[in-house]
Amino acid sequence: MAKSFPVQTVEAVLDGFAEQGLQSDRRFAECYARARINKGYGHRRILEDLKQRGINREDFPDCADQDWDESLLRVYIKKYGNTQPPSPSERARREHFMLTRGFTGDQIRHLLRHLIHSDDANDS
Repeated sequence: MAKSFPVQTVEAVLDGFAEQGLQSDRRFAECYARARINKGYGHRRILEDLKQRGINREDFPDCADQDWDESLLRVYIKKYGNTQPPSPSERARREHFMLTRGFTGDQIRHLLRHLIHSDDANDS
């Protein structure tokens, strides 16, 4: 059975936890970002998800050391293998999937160019 508590009580308890260092939006954001990166999400999607969860921008994690191109490559290969899209419509579908995962158009175009050049080199 679900119980509800007055909003003031909940806020007072959370404030007390924060003062004691038991609750930290920054720590939550870092853990959340790490978990989402491991699940194959891009920087843009992670930041949007944190914003939707009420995390302030100053508590967003610094993901500067993350290799987003490598993350995108892992996601792409896991879903599609190391092959280029066989048709323009399939390319658009794959691009849309990767965009919704939070990767940028530039990152996706770079990846697809790399795959195409890799396939061309293997054909020689």
